[in-house]
Amino acid sequence: MSMSIDKLAIRRQIENACLIHSTLDTWHVADEALALAKHGLPGFSASETLAKASLVNSLYVTGVIAIVRVSMHFTEVLADTDLSSADAGLVMSLAAVPQGGAEKRPIRRISLAAKFAHFFIDETRFPIYDEFAIRMVAKLTDTPISHLSGDYVRFAAQFHELAEALDLHEDRRRLDRYLWIQGQYLEWLRR
Repeated sequence: MSMSIDKLAIRRQIENACLIHSTLDTWHVADEALALAKHGLPGFSASETLAKASLVNSLYVTGVIAIVRVSMHFTEVLADTDLSSADAGLVMSLAAVPQGGAEKRPIRRISLAAKFAHFFIDETRFPIYDEFAIRMVAKLTDTPISHLSGDYVRFAAQFHELAEALDLHEDRRRLDRYLWIQGQYLEWLRR
């Protein structure tokens, strides 16, 4: 990865993004709801997984209509996974929901899978994956968007390398917030 970033400027922008985030009451309520679900439903039984996946799908508008079928797939994958050592490949396994219903082709649900893993498995190992994060990581790491779009493993590797370059060793949620807020801002400027 080639990075031509001004670490000090980006760290200031991260601080500012976190200040902005701290004023967004609706996101704090959503974060609290996700934390309640994580602690109140500590396992990944079919019903616990459905409740958690439904919550993420609703709060983060991931657009999954077949949430019951998707959560059943999540339950099966998680039952066969050592969650203490799982890496970004887990998100790709979760996202690879078999074709079903009226789908004409398999649909990879990477955004939902990444957010599910982020909030309910480990928020440090599994960064949030959405169009804003993809664009910002691509921009900051001088990586073509096409290399990160649809490839969570590569995206997560670039995200973690960026976090290390910015000396964000522990609290990577700060980088997630920055990517989301700065990504939204750049999209607003573009339009």
